[in-house]
Amino acid sequence: MLNLTSDISDLEAAGNDLDLDLEDGNVSFTDNLAPGCQEPTEAQQEMYESFAWLFEEVMQSVVGIVGLLGNTIAIPILCSSEMSSIFNR
Repeated sequence: MLNLTSDISDLEAAGNDLDLDLEDGNVSFTDNLAPGCQEPTEAQQEMYESFAWLFEEVMQSVVGIVGLLGNTIAIPILCSSEMSSIFNR
């Protein structure tokens, strides 16, 4: 049988950096910042946002364009009569 009260006290005793919120009989876990961690400074936040923009916007677009070009080049090659015999062996 599950003993919710003892399970919660075991988690709290283990020091798992969890906030246990008991609301309406439901248990929800909320992560805390680890001890010694702090909120990022404004400069760190700006650097994160610029890296996020670089990788999410620019790099994904470059990879997508390269993929489209590669597929565009591959279609006529794979549709040629020389290539059709390779797949029918």
